[in-house]
Amino acid sequence: VAQLLGKTNQFNLTTRRHSAAEIAAMIEGGAVALWLRLADRFGDHGLVGAAIATGDGAEWRVDTFLLSCRVIGRGAETALLAQLAAAAQARGAGALTGEYLPTAKNALVADFYPKQGFQPCGEGRWRLELTSHRIAPPAHIAIQTP
Repeated sequence: VAQLLGKTNQFNLTTRRHSAAEIAAMIEGGAVALWLRLADRFGDHGLVGAAIATGDGAEWRVDTFLLSCRVIGRGAETALLAQLAAAAQARGAGALTGEYLPTAKNALVADFYPKQGFQPCGEGRWRLELTSHRIAPPAHIAIQTP
């Protein structure tokens, strides 16, 4: 996951880079951390996405959200966000805030949060009320958890 964070630029909403030790510390501190493997009729694409959310109580924040450019546009990004939101809500989140920090390479995801139902809440910040809006994964995606 740390290697994916270090090299993914196009579909990376914040381009934050975390080491494996930093990711482990975030998880130990209560963060929700998910990673995505994708397999389809063309084969197993391996590890292609990661999402990390941190929070305490009702307010949670998406720290990291990225997807390999090899699988953009297949709905995996919505499925990953749906799982992240559900996991945060299971830990007491009533709202999820995401950031889009523009870079020279990630303009492709500038409208990701509004397309998912998030509302603007400041410069580059988006908020989703989890109590009134549920993100549904695309029907063509089967989610398997370990």
